[in-house]
Parts: sequence; C-alpha cells; structure tokens
Amino acid sequence: MEYRSLLTKFAESVGIKDLVFDEEGVARLIADDIELAFMEIPERHSLLLWSNVATPPPEHLEELYRALLEVSFMGRGTHGAAFSLEQGHVYLHRIDALVSLDLNSFTNIIEDFINLVVTYRQMIEAFRADHTDKSSGKHEHHISGFGHFDFLHV
Repeated sequence: MEYRSLLTKFAESVGIKDLVFDEEGVARLIADDIELAFMEIPERHSLLLWSNVATPPPEHLEELYRALLEVSFMGRGTHGAAFSLEQGHVYLHRIDALVSLDLNSFTNIIEDFINLVVTYRQMIEAFRADHTDKSSGKHEHHISGFGHFDFLHV
C-alpha cells in the first residue's frame, strides 16, 4: 500500500480526520502521551516508525544500555524493533516493507509498538527509581533493573 494512503486510512480509522505530513513527509500521531512518528523510506519501499521512549538517568548508563541490548537480542524482546540513542534520549524504531502492509496489519503493528513503548518507559523509570534509591542509601525492596518483566529474560 502507498505510504500516505496507509497512514491516512489508519488515522481516519482512529478518528483523526486531518493527518498532517511535514515537508519531509513525516506524520506524527499522539496516542495517550506517546508520540509516534512515521516516515517513508522510498529507496527501500518501506515505512519507518519511531517514538521517544524515555530520557535515561544520568548515572549507570552502561548498565541500562546493556539491559536494552540484552532484551533486543535477535528482536526477541522488541518484536523486531530496535533501540537507538539520539541527543540523550532512548528511541524505539522499526522498519516495515510497505508492500506487506494493509490497514489491518498496520493497525496491529501500531498497537504492538505502543505497548512496547509503554513497557520500556516503565522499565526505564523502574531502573531510574531503583538506582536513585540505591545511591541515596535507602535499602527498601525495589525491583532491580529489568528483571521484573518476565517475557524479557534472555
């Protein structure tokens, strides 16, 4: 399916009547507090979907990045999406061939992607809370890192 047509049909299906594409062809949608951005990659006949997951805490970055890489192993914990860093923010993105997408499959991808963004936001916030409490000397029972999300164990 063609990029703009697919996004326009999806937007209409969720009640957005006037989807705007910027000068680079990027469209943005907000679901709850999650901004999704879409862009066509014409030379690959693909669609790029991305979202800002969270700003990581300034300390223990190596540990956090290692955990994100571990859950990303072979796309297992990200359903084929990938993490990236840009200007101190953790992003999740995925690329899908436009030829393989219809409205139904695209809707499923969006729902899954939103769920992943929510999950990883919660994980990074749990990581932040855990490490903030440890550094302040508190020794309450906190979930360490990412281990409390069972489906992400590698």
